[in-house]
Amino acid sequence: MDERQPKRTGPAREPHVRELDRAVADLRSSEDQLRRRNEELEVLNGLLLRAGGPMRLSDLLDALLSAALRVAGPNASGGIFLLDDARRELRLSAHRGVDDTFVARERTVRLGECLCGQAALTGEVIVAGADDPRHTRPTNREPHGHAIIPLSSHEQVLGVLFINLPTGQTPPTAERERLFRLMGRQIGISIENAQLYQRTDAELQRESLELGGLLRDLSARAFTADERARLRHGNPIPQLRLAGDRSWLERALVNVIGNALKYAPGDSPVRVSLAAEGDQALVTVTDEGPGIPAEELPQIFQRFFRASNTRRRVEGSGLGLFIARKVVEGHGGEATVQSELGRGTTIRFRLPLLVS
Repeated sequence: MDERQPKRTGPAREPHVRELDRAVADLRSSEDQLRRRNEELEVLNGLLLRAGGPMRLSDLLDALLSAALRVAGPNASGGIFLLDDARRELRLSAHRGVDDTFVARERTVRLGECLCGQAALTGEVIVAGADDPRHTRPTNREPHGHAIIPLSSHEQVLGVLFINLPTGQTPPTAERERLFRLMGRQIGISIENAQLYQRTDAELQRESLELGGLLRDLSARAFTADERARLRHGNPIPQLRLAGDRSWLERALVNVIGNALKYAPGDSPVRVSLAAEGDQALVTVTDEGPGIPAEELPQIFQRFFRASNTRRRVEGSGLGLFIARKVVEGHGGEATVQSELGRGTTIRFRLPLLVS
């Protein structure tokens, strides 16, 4: 080859260079997405592990707050407000890295007041700088940013997590805000189940209930539109009366139906039926999920149980079915399970009917 021949460095090579640049950029983007996803899973798994430890609510809140602040950086501080719905206010229930003056002054925040009260009212994550006009409460600290994260379960806000971002720290990206929302749901579910767990040993306040109406009302208001589209009810739903605690029975039903919706494929139906069998009401919830290995069925109603063949991660603290069984047994009933690998799971509640 004649070395004097000019090298091909002109326009003919430019498309190949641009194509290579795009391929490199796509690869880096994929690596960034994988890294962020791994970070999300690590954080959520850490929250779940903490939820599986101490059951006293104050200890649980401290553990969850510690895990959440790790995401915001080594110098972040913050706390958790829990909602007192009757008083329409937030109560400071856990804190880390804030001074005693702040704790004394901020023990309660009204709904809609300041950033925390607004996040609790709207259910939306708020990321704000030090000069945000919505931050109306006085502070003695040097200016700092804020991330306010609603803590929710089953579309209901239970409180807020606030994180004070150190001065000069880069504001959270959209991806980090997405992680904040996931954290809020995970913490909210853990808090709700811990509260329910502590209350299940208390005496049930019984009243005469019509179970069919309760089930219809619950299906209409306790699940999202996408979830409701997957529910299939046996028709007609009979009118059956029993003596029970409405709030506890609602929670037991939400836990079981919600569990079926989470573990079954996203477009598969979940069938819910109600029938009378002698002097008992029979509630049946059937999904088309992966099923549960036969040797693990005796553990399904135990605390923190998760089937070994569940490959994908789902939100929750592993207490839903445990609490549901305790509620049913507290009403003098029985909870049972039937499952077949690859074909789905059926959970049944039997509850004593009122004798007319």
